[in-house]
Amino acid sequence: MTRTFTVAVAIVCGWAGTGVAAQPSISYRLSFPGYRHHEAHVELRVEGLSGPLEMRMARSSPGRYRLHEFARNIYAASAVDGGGEAIALRRPDSSAWIADTHDGIVVFSYTVYGDLVSGTYSAIDETHAHLNPPSVLVRPIGIGGPVEVRIAPPEPDWRIATQLEPTEDPHVFRSPSLDYLLDSPIEIGNFVLREWQQGTPPQAFRMAVHHRGTNAEIDDYIEMTRAVVAAGEAVFGELPSFDFGTYTFLVDYLPWADGDAMEHRNSTPLVSSLELAESAITLLETLSHEFFHVWNVERIRPEALEPFPFDETIHTDALWFAEGFTNYYDGLLLRRADLWSDVRFARDLTETIDRVVRSPGPGFGSPVDMSRRAAFRDRGVWVDPQNAGNTFLSYYFYGEAIGLALDLQMRGECGSSLDALMQAAWRGLGADETPYDITDIEALLGELCGADWAHLFFADHVRGSSIPDYAPLVAQAGFSIERRNPGAAWAGEPDISFSIDGAEITSPTRVGTPFYAAGVDTGDTIVSIDGRRMRRSRNWERVVEQASPGDRLELEVHGRAGMRRVAVRLIEDPEEVVRDVSASTALSAAQRSFRAAWLDPN
Repeated sequence: MTRTFTVAVAIVCGWAGTGVAAQPSISYRLSFPGYRHHEAHVELRVEGLSGPLEMRMARSSPGRYRLHEFARNIYAASAVDGGGEAIALRRPDSSAWIADTHDGIVVFSYTVYGDLVSGTYSAIDETHAHLNPPSVLVRPIGIGGPVEVRIAPPEPDWRIATQLEPTEDPHVFRSPSLDYLLDSPIEIGNFVLREWQQGTPPQAFRMAVHHRGTNAEIDDYIEMTRAVVAAGEAVFGELPSFDFGTYTFLVDYLPWADGDAMEHRNSTPLVSSLELAESAITLLETLSHEFFHVWNVERIRPEALEPFPFDETIHTDALWFAEGFTNYYDGLLLRRADLWSDVRFARDLTETIDRVVRSPGPGFGSPVDMSRRAAFRDRGVWVDPQNAGNTFLSYYFYGEAIGLALDLQMRGECGSSLDALMQAAWRGLGADETPYDITDIEALLGELCGADWAHLFFADHVRGSSIPDYAPLVAQAGFSIERRNPGAAWAGEPDISFSIDGAEITSPTRVGTPFYAAGVDTGDTIVSIDGRRMRRSRNWERVVEQASPGDRLELEVHGRAGMRRVAVRLIEDPEEVVRDVSASTALSAAQRSFRAAWLDPN
């Protein structure tokens, strides 16, 4: 999404508009006559045209890195001119409509279908309308200036929550540009709205909540949210200056919702099937992640996202930093906000380290390489089988683990911290919204720890795929890394489906596991192990439980080429866990000081 808009927008009056001189005016009307059938009706009106008008549906959405082809849910499209006469529409491709002739005005009308509550798509039903504009709004191409959006809710008690600029009419909103509009999710419904002031200087926060719980649960959640916001502000020293003075949380915690969330410039939709009553802390981790994005991604912004390419996939080297470091901070903020204990934080460290240390992915690429593969992995849906479990490690998790290592190394070796790096990125890049590439991040690290130190870290762990040694790093703060199941046998945790025919391997076995070494893979069915039939999961569990590392198992396997015998040699369970040793061992003064500087509120 572009950053070149002016917040003091020109007012667009009704349908006529008074847009910027020599610029056509743009207005949208949204209504919901078919809302019980998951449909919205959209009218796009463009006035002041002097030539053909191309209109295009986005193929991607801010915060996503692959194509989603939103035009597939558009139908019943038509256009008229200012006098109501029908206009012929040309279709150069599946996402575009062109009006070649008109009287200076084009009114383009269509129906859009949406039934997925998520951070990427839209959902319209009898309980609310949850709108992600790229999946709803066809946009005119090559036209700048402000935009008016008029919304007619299907029920009289439904309200509207969005980061768009409000007007005196609660159903009319303004956007400084089309790009800003497409970055502005909209929630329409009978939601619970809470508002508060926070920050230095204070700014307005809102939370619009659609869930099936109580108002007391919402109030408790907001108190925890305030603590997360404060912890984020402490990292950077200030909040961003939110457009129109407000940040909005759009919350849909509903049984039929997708598990998703998405960062936007001054808002975030938070979507889950979990309930506040049982899962508030779990849900808060996602909230923490998305709110940290108001600095890291929304304003400290990679060049490839500036402006956002709505019709293309994203190709960037920087998602290990933009998403991965944000992933690192979402848990760290919860700990600093006293919403997680040190023991709970240690569990998060376990997941962070385990995902990287045990993954074969780094053998196939660095964090930079994994960032470049986002278009293939970002909620991608493909028909053909893939081997990504071996060849890909998510830039979220890879970057999180690199952020952890960098933070602890900076604290231990150069008297600085990842907080200091994020502050430098905010002051040098984010505050005036200068797009960056990863050489800029390396240069900032060099200013804190020395150019040679920064170059070596980037060469080893960012552009290279060397995995840090985490044990001495976490030991500085009084945490230890231990085997979770010392002495236990391990075969590799393959994905198995049991039936009367045996245990079928249903996904590629992992590089480095006993099964992979033995040549057992997708489509093979283990009929028996040491003569014992494998028809139930308990049969398999007993074999492993009774074995020891180094034991050799004789498998009868049926594959595409028929029956064969395979020998599998078990190894010791490699799974490790991070433990807080303070419960059993007195921490040294140095460890206590290190832990306090790292984890206690700033």
